[in-house]
Amino acid sequence: MMMISERKENILKGVLMEYIDTAKPVSSKLIKEKYKLDFCSATIRNEMQELSELGFLNQPHISAGRIPTDKAYRFFVNELLKKKKFKKRTSSKLKKIFKKENDVFNFTTRLSKFLARRSLNLVAIQLLEEEFFCKEGWGSILKKPESKEEKFTDELVDLLQIFEKKVKNVDVNTQIKIYIGEENPFTKANNFSMIITKCSFPKKRKGIISLLGPKRMRYQDNISLINSILKNLEKNNYE
Repeated sequence: MMMISERKENILKGVLMEYIDTAKPVSSKLIKEKYKLDFCSATIRNEMQELSELGFLNQPHISAGRIPTDKAYRFFVNELLKKKKFKKRTSSKLKKIFKKENDVFNFTTRLSKFLARRSLNLVAIQLLEEEFFCKEGWGSILKKPESKEEKFTDELVDLLQIFEKKVKNVDVNTQIKIYIGEENPFTKANNFSMIITKCSFPKKRKGIISLLGPKRMRYQDNISLINSILKNLEKNNYE
């Protein structure tokens, strides 16, 4: 990944965080006022223009602010993974899910509901040795601003149909794999990001946990969430 200056990196992170929160193009004025950067708005505008030329930002309209590209999200995620700044997430509800659950189908269903509520994204869990595939989180994802675009919801429905059949073939060569936009191994997935991991459930049943959502998902929170699940699976000797 291309190296950029610390100033550009700070501006880029500001744009990313604002767009993740609001789904609206971000202006140099907002970055200046909210993040209290010690350089003028004109400098921020120039840096944002250079970030656009480098492929990190797009400007949907001439008079609009900027939005992150896939390259910007990848830069952000790589920095998160490199620094490993993930909060440990525990809760009484999560502990209850892992409390001596021997029925793998009940377990995966309750786990998917928990993940969907916490992430506010779509969660899919598939057991590889059974014909079992559960999805949770439709309500949350359909409340996101992106869902107002018919193309987004159509692509999501098409993606899930392909996903259910082909997810077991996805290469997960690390504990957690993150696909952003065009990186996705499925067609019609350019507007989505996916966090995916292979793991063992009760009774050593092999399975896949996937979290699907818009590219502006909260990566740091969601990676922390999946990490917590994996640690609990390992702690309970499911791995």
